[in-house]
Amino acid sequence: MAFTPPEIGHAAVDQQLTAQKTISKEEAKEIAQKQVKGRVLYVDLDRDDGVLKYEVIILTDKDQVYEVEINANTGQVIKVEQEND
Repeated sequence: MAFTPPEIGHAAVDQQLTAQKTISKEEAKEIAQKQVKGRVLYVDLDRDDGVLKYEVIILTDKDQVYEVEINANTGQVIKVEQEND
């Protein structure tokens, strides 16, 4: 996660990220749920290595937690990974 200077604030950074994305949070949830069936726990928009992406955390009916990373500009799935405790 990037350092946010206090004078800028997280809300301003979130607005900058949101202005650049091309798919919505809802679209990211739908894409992720096509990869992993279950309940979305949360969706986070972040920039990692210059790529704007959504990280979607899903809980399956077997109590397994998965992280699905989606490119926020293209909607392409970057990775699907089961989280370990």
